[in-house]
Amino acid sequence: MAEAKLAAKLQDQLAEKAAEVEKLKASIQASEQLKQLAVIEATTRVEKERDRLKADLELAEAQKALGEKALQEKYEQQIKDRDDAIERLRDMKAKLSTKMGGAGQRARAARATTSSATTPARCRATVLRRMAGPAPRSCRSCSR
Repeated sequence: MAEAKLAAKLQDQLAEKAAEVEKLKASIQASEQLKQLAVIEATTRVEKERDRLKADLELAEAQKALGEKALQEKYEQQIKDRDDAIERLRDMKAKLSTKMGGAGQRARAARATTSSATTPARCRATVLRRMAGPAPRSCRSCSR
């Protein structure tokens, strides 16, 4: 009987210890699950932040590229406008020089022919100077 009591007591203690072991195993498993859940939550937060920053960076790069393209197009348009203006001015200058050159030469030739007929021989240098450029106010050689 004493042995039966002792065996029952030992079995009770063994059952208590087995229950305590199971309880500790469950506690360990629960803490591991909590750790895994915390790791998953932290990883998810970090991934979301990374994705947001990546999207912000791509948006900033796209805006930068768009700004650069707009600026380049603006300056190319300005250069084209200036080139067109230069070409127009060159054309205008060529037309004016053609018109002015012909009229000026005819006028100088007319003055030279009328002057040479009535001017004394010593003023022929003055006539030649007048043909070459603007007419002087007075003739130095004949004091006119």
